[in-house]
Amino acid sequence: MKRVLHTVLLHPVPRYRIGTSDAETEALHDAVIKEFRTIKRKGGLVKTKPAPRSLGRAVSQTVFVKQFLKGNRSLLLCKKDVMDELDKIVSGDAIPRRWQDLYMSQHDAWVTWDPDGDRPFAFAQRHGIAFICSCLGLRYKDLQSLLLLEYRNDPSLIQLFRATIADAEDYWHYEPTLHGSDHGWTKCGPKTGPIKRPIRPVPRPEAVHERRPFRGLNVAISRL
Repeated sequence: MKRVLHTVLLHPVPRYRIGTSDAETEALHDAVIKEFRTIKRKGGLVKTKPAPRSLGRAVSQTVFVKQFLKGNRSLLLCKKDVMDELDKIVSGDAIPRRWQDLYMSQHDAWVTWDPDGDRPFAFAQRHGIAFICSCLGLRYKDLQSLLLLEYRNDPSLIQLFRATIADAEDYWHYEPTLHGSDHGWTKCGPKTGPIKRPIRPVPRPEAVHERRPFRGLNVAISRL
């Protein structure tokens, strides 16, 4: 964190000066994010007992495809091929063999789970995209398709960490893990549903893990 503050204070951009250009502000933003990414996964291991059996990650389809292409750019994948393959997967096909060693995300993955051992998104079976996103603190305005990734929590492949502000970067909703807590909880967005009978979102367990390939995790992807 000292390095982040050092970046903000010594960066040659007058961040709070009236008249600062968008380009200058963006330059400082990028510099801070770059520093954040050097101090990832420093919040300590998740200590929940028993450990979650399965993990869930919710991400817009647009973001998933963009990060998937960037995270595996050395393979010269094209957007159309990824979209076509996704259509097959959400229709019931298994993750293709040629994807098994590809990364599921460009950076660390934010995940949730069910404290009672159910599927990660069982809490939202009767609700839609807005409710899931609000519970997880994700933006959902103008969101057209949401992908739900569910996979096995294999301790030999995945280490779960409590998220810190460095992991959160500039996420829309984030609340630091309380001192002594086994794991973090999501910071919910606004109520959803009908105006007369709004649905109050419920915080969900939250953690981060290093990006992983599909292999060995029995990944299933659904789309809302």
